[in-house]
Formats: sequence, structure tokens, C-alpha cells
Amino acid sequence: MVNIAYFDTSVLVKLYDKFEEGSKKAESLYRKYNACSSILIYAEVISALSRKNREGKYKEKGFEIAISLFKQDIEKVFIIEVNKTVIEETGRIIINHELRALDAIHLASANILRRELSTHFPMITADEKLSVASQKEGYKVFLL
Repeated sequence: MVNIAYFDTSVLVKLYDKFEEGSKKAESLYRKYNACSSILIYAEVISALSRKNREGKYKEKGFEIAISLFKQDIEKVFIIEVNKTVIEETGRIIINHELRALDAIHLASANILRRELSTHFPMITADEKLSVASQKEGYKVFLL
């Protein structure tokens, strides 16, 4: 069986900011597992890295390097598209858990993939509320 894990945006951003708390653990888990995530990561990671750049957290070419590395890395991530099934599952999750819409889409994407593969895999996040909801949905969670 393939050794996969669901990575949400909060963890993936840590791969491109070595000074962020939990970045070493994020790197370790990213090397250990084959990453899967929602297509949302493309916009969310670029948004987070752009914010960090505007706040002056990157030096010289650091931002351009981070974006370039992310665009290379995303090619290795198994992407779950947002479709009607994911959105319907998102609605169920929002009703049952205290999550914002985009975090609920991440959890819904993981749930749909888990059903399609008929297997369990961990959820890796740095978001406390997503961690709690994921545990209630039956995931082993790595909270960074």
C-alpha cells in the first residue's frame, strides 16, 4: 500500500519558511509520506507566501525561490479536485464541526479520498480546529 498522508495548507507553508515553528517536523513528514491535498493549496500557499513577502520575512530572492520550490513540489502532490461531491461533504462537515469553509473543504477532500481508496491515512495540519474535527472524523492527526 502507498504510504500517503493528507497535508493541509498550514503545514505545506512551513516547507517554504524555515524559521516558522514546526518547519523541521513538516519537512520530516513530507519526506516520510506521499502528500495528497486539495487543489486549494495552490492559491492558499501562494497567498500565504505572498503575505510573508509583503511583511518582509524573505530576504533578497527568498520569495522567488520559495514560489519556485512550491511550484516544483506541487507536481509531486496527489491533488483532489473540488467537485460537487466534495462540496456536499463540505456542507456536512460545516454543520457538524466548528470549521471555516476552506478548512472544511480540506477535510471533505480527505474524506472523499479515504472512501475512494478504502484506506486510512493521517491528517497533517497546524490548525487546532481542523485537528479536532479530523480526529472526530476518525483520522490519526499530526498537529504541528
